[in-house]
Amino acid sequence: GCKNIRIEKNRIEDIGAGGIKVYGGAYGEEELLTTSNCVFRGNEISYCGKRYAAGCGILINHASNMEVSDNHIHHTDYSGVSVGWVWGYANSSTYGNIIRGNHIHHIGMGRLSDMGGIYLLGKQSGTVVSDNRIHDVTSANYGGWGIYTDEGSSFITIENNVVYNTKDASFHQHYGSQNVVRNNVFAFGSAAVEITRYELHDTILFEKNIFFTNGAPIYFQHLRSMGVNSINSAQNIIWDISGNVQMLKDVPFEKWQATSGKDQGSIIADPLFENAGEYDFRLKPDSPAIALGFKPLSGFLASGKE
Repeated sequence: GCKNIRIEKNRIEDIGAGGIKVYGGAYGEEELLTTSNCVFRGNEISYCGKRYAAGCGILINHASNMEVSDNHIHHTDYSGVSVGWVWGYANSSTYGNIIRGNHIHHIGMGRLSDMGGIYLLGKQSGTVVSDNRIHDVTSANYGGWGIYTDEGSSFITIENNVVYNTKDASFHQHYGSQNVVRNNVFAFGSAAVEITRYELHDTILFEKNIFFTNGAPIYFQHLRSMGVNSINSAQNIIWDISGNVQMLKDVPFEKWQATSGKDQGSIIADPLFENAGEYDFRLKPDSPAIALGFKPLSGFLASGKE
């Protein structure tokens, strides 16, 4: 039942479990236990999970209209920010949450598996994940993803994020419905995108993202066996430093377009980052990404420098 609480500009470190935990009433319990309209801004949360490794930097369960912004979350053994607590497509009291402007890095630390820099779960109408810089996510075995929409994640907008140096794909969706992923930079993962369940409805739209790899495929191999009818992908900028773009392993761009029907309007082109080797993802003025409609990112988000 907590409402209108602000936790701002604190340092939370060397914690037995997680940094901040929100737990409200599940769907159907809202009249008694509505948890909403809290703000967690400008905190540094680090070295979580000293006793309970699954402690997250910030964990939000059964809560709505929360703001998680401008936090620095690092060196956790599990997800940096985790939002949602309903597996699958059941009704959820988690919705309308804003996760914006956070710097999230050195997540997982090789201790646990199945995590994300930002992890989302269940129906979340109106939730927006934007302007976050996420990097260096390392799992013990599998599941070191940058942004992870897990079981039933739906109606979420993911835009203007920078994700790089992840053990697994920069972005992973287990399964969900009608999510929008646009204007993000996904770089230097084991793939740019991974989808792990085929469904008979539109699950996700990828539009005007920059997919940037170095010898890795754009899409993870699950898409080869599961089919691609449930995803939509168009007008993305695709580049591999090695010069050999593979949409799936051994599937070049033209074959991918012809056989899948996806990525119509996407282009193979160097986006002309200022210095990708130093993780400076600002675009040069003559970038083909800008010409295609990608909105340039700036400041710390793009360059890692103020």
